Amino acid sequence: MRTIFLKSGLLLAVLAPLTACDQPGNIGVGPPPADAISGAYGIDTLTVRLSTIWRDSVPTSGTNFLLVGQYRDPRLGLVAATGYTRLGWSGPYTPAPTEIFDSLALELRLNAYRYGDTTRLQTLHVRRLAAPLTVGRTYFSGEAVATDPVLLNQGAAALASFRASPSRRVLRLRLADALGRALLLAGQQGRLGTEAELAAVLPGLALTPGPTDDAALLLLPLAGARLRLFTHAPTAPTAAHERSFGMENATAHFYQVTANRRGTLLASLSATNRAIPSSITNREACLAGALGLQLRLEIPYLTRLRALAPRPLILGAEATLETVPGTGGRGLRPPAALYAYRSGRGGQRGAVLTTGDGRPLPLNYLAGSLNRAGLETGRYQLPLASYCQAVLDRQLPNDGLLLGAAIPQLPEQVTVGGEGHPAVPLRFRVYLVR
Repeated sequence: MRTIFLKSGLLLAVLAPLTACDQPGNIGVGPPPADAISGAYGIDTLTVRLSTIWRDSVPTSGTNFLLVGQYRDPRLGLVAATGYTRLGWSGPYTPAPTEIFDSLALELRLNAYRYGDTTRLQTLHVRRLAAPLTVGRTYFSGEAVATDPVLLNQGAAALASFRASPSRRVLRLRLADALGRALLLAGQQGRLGTEAELAAVLPGLALTPGPTDDAALLLLPLAGARLRLFTHAPTAPTAAHERSFGMENATAHFYQVTANRRGTLLASLSATNRAIPSSITNREACLAGALGLQLRLEIPYLTRLRALAPRPLILGAEATLETVPGTGGRGLRPPAALYAYRSGRGGQRGAVLTTGDGRPLPLNYLAGSLNRAGLETGRYQLPLASYCQAVLDRQLPNDGLLLGAAIPQLPEQVTVGGEGHPAVPLRFRVYLVR
């Protein structure tokens, strides 16, 4: 016999009649014992299921930054981010016909955000876009656009590896002289009078990680990022002239985030809305914001609670998802908060769960707690009373819930234990009266 205290202080004597060991949905012979005073039941052995579902890619063209970098994860595979952007326009460029080219450099800003291992070396490659991005179009993290295969990085310094330490806030890369001379010539010929003319000469830039990188994803704000063209007059060779093409006012940009899952337990996730149950992924499930991976939680036998009463009243219900120990290393932080959504039968996303004032209900990450096995883990706690009551009242189909990152444009990931995990099993408790 198991004893559970409610927040009100009532003591409930509870057996375990609702287990996966019973025949599906079998509650047993008669209802579980209820508290003699309140008549309430507390059940924490009702079957719950957790899956990893590939919902869809997320829009990334509405951000004010780009993500670039690459790291390898044993569960997600090789995760890579590539940034694409047009150049911003600040007015016509009309250099003197005698102006002489000096150099072309790309200057990028880094903020404090890093995702991955910043102690490892990584590189940043620059290529030109084959065609300009479409202004006003929404681009998603699963998309890619064609680029010129030739690298624009020029010189050993521009191709050198670096560590993205927290103190590094600027990256400067020298780019191909041929591109710089082409921009100068276009300006001297009067072909850089509009943004469209600039896009005809240089459609945009793609920022990609090195093919063998295994380090971190970097957040590059568009504010302060610029392409710097340096020239001089023949009569004053030491007096540099500069024209900057900033990215803060770029009319189109986005970033792609992909995962090569070959060789991982998630390798069969090849189509959106496809789910893999945690029962075949080592009793674990994975969530990753920018990759579009979410969690699907189902309580398949919830409606069997009607066997206790025609219309049971839910006093409280909660699921606890704990992070798998050892999965948050190398700077791979979990999302600070999740949102829960109603799920369709095929995994389609429905309405978000909200607070009393209609705002999305955040499921905040709770760090540094000791679980029942004595392991220090983080956790998310999902209130389910309203969902359970609506299902039992036949107001909602029992299709479960989807959990996704509150800020899906960020790459944060988390691995949690599913049903039957030996260290951090998914837990669910429901309290009701007949």
